[in-house]
Amino acid sequence: PSERLQAILALAKLETATSSFSAAKARIGEAEALARSIPYPKDDPTDLAEVCDASMILNAHLALARACGEAEKVAILEEQLRLAAVKAYAPKSEKLSTLAQFDLFNEAEALGATPEGEAPAAATPVAPAAAEAGLVVIPGYTDGDITVAGAADFTLATTPEEVAERGVIPPCNAGFTGCFYYSGTTYDGTNFGSAGLRISRRADLATPDACLGTQPDGFAGLTVTTHDGGTYATAAFAGVGDAGAGHFAEGVVYRLAYRGICWEFETRIAQTQLGNYEPGAIRPFTDDDKATVEAALRAMVDSVTLPGGAPVVFPAA
Repeated sequence: PSERLQAILALAKLETATSSFSAAKARIGEAEALARSIPYPKDDPTDLAEVCDASMILNAHLALARACGEAEKVAILEEQLRLAAVKAYAPKSEKLSTLAQFDLFNEAEALGATPEGEAPAAATPVAPAAAEAGLVVIPGYTDGDITVAGAADFTLATTPEEVAERGVIPPCNAGFTGCFYYSGTTYDGTNFGSAGLRISRRADLATPDACLGTQPDGFAGLTVTTHDGGTYATAAFAGVGDAGAGHFAEGVVYRLAYRGICWEFETRIAQTQLGNYEPGAIRPFTDDDKATVEAALRAMVDSVTLPGGAPVVFPAA
């Protein structure tokens, strides 16, 4: 049942990203009804399935409220998610009583997470939700510390060779641990080039200040917006781009500082200049098309969760 719940919520996030708000609201209601029917263990305080499922539902509500511009509801839902995080982690330590203590607890868990001399788990593709009765399976990403949900028409690559032929400007630069690249056909016959979400660990940005404040590679003077999540911190750098030989790309770099690790997420949409084509040879990749792809990329960024399912909030770019 929890896998089906994840599938329903993945569809709700996609409907939110494509402005199908009524459908998304109905889908979240379906998830809530399913959650009420799941026989969660009541006697085992270490079983966090119920808390994690509830957090995912709250996160879906939050994404919908943000998309609809419901500021008061957003504030309430963000507080509910913070309380859910406390509930999820509190059973692990009798001394854990406030959000301010999370940092110490996270440091202890990080030290105990990987036996000495043993390498961290490699990134592996996962399927957050298989669909019974014909629901779409959307592959996701996890590396043992964070999880990112996939999106329809995006495929997860874990090697540069998988995206090398996806456009003159590739959807993700090399050096990623995961790359969600656009693999659909909606924009065939347009000047659309490629689109992707790059996921990387930045070992060179070892402190939170470095993670959140260092400009993206090759850039200077970009405005950075940050968010303090209590147990983590995030940043967004808008205006990241690339260009050359009649092609250009635009995107945003997001960063997450958590447990002494800096993750970097870069969204990218690449296009070919219309002037490269004879008039009428192709149809243009429109601003509406771009907005749709941007929404799907942002939805994947907003799907990032920490161990235990706690959602991550990224600032607007």
